[in-house]
Amino acid sequence: MPSVVFVVQRPDGDVVMERRSEHDTYFPGEWIFPGGKIEPDEIIYSAMKREVEEELGIVPIVGIPLRLHPPIFYKNILRPDFRVYPFVIQQWTGEVPDHILDTMRPVEWKPLSYAVNHVVHTTVQIATLVCELNLRQEREGRPLSIRRTPPKEPCQKT
Repeated sequence: MPSVVFVVQRPDGDVVMERRSEHDTYFPGEWIFPGGKIEPDEIIYSAMKREVEEELGIVPIVGIPLRLHPPIFYKNILRPDFRVYPFVIQQWTGEVPDHILDTMRPVEWKPLSYAVNHVVHTTVQIATLVCELNLRQEREGRPLSIRRTPPKEPCQKT
C-alpha cells in the first residue's frame, strides 16, 4: 500500500523526526520522518494533508512534493512493493507537539544533516531530496520563505 512521508522543516533548517517503538516490526527504535498510508481512492496531496493533521495536529499551508513520479520504492522481503511519496512542509499553522498524536511516539527537531547520515535508507533518500530542494531554493534566490537565518548545519554526509 502506498504511503506519504512528510518532512516538516522550520526556518533554521531543522526537521521533525519521530522515534519508532522498540517493538515495531519495521525499523524498531529508529528516528524516521512521520507519514502514513494513502487510503484507497485518496489523492496523494489530500493524504499528506490528512496525515500531517492526524499525526502532528498542524495544518500545512504548502506541501512541496519532493518526488511523485516515480515515487521512492523501498523493497524488502516483507514489503516487496512499498511506495513512498515524500513532501516537505515549510509553512504551517499550529504548534508541533512532542509526540505523534495517534501513537504517542516521541517527536524531536533534528538537524537535517542527522537524517542525511541516518541508517534507514528511505530516510536518507528523503533527507537528500530536502537538501537538494533547499539548495535549489537558495540558488534561485528564493530560500525558505519563512527562513530568517541560515541552517545551523550543512546538509552533507559525514
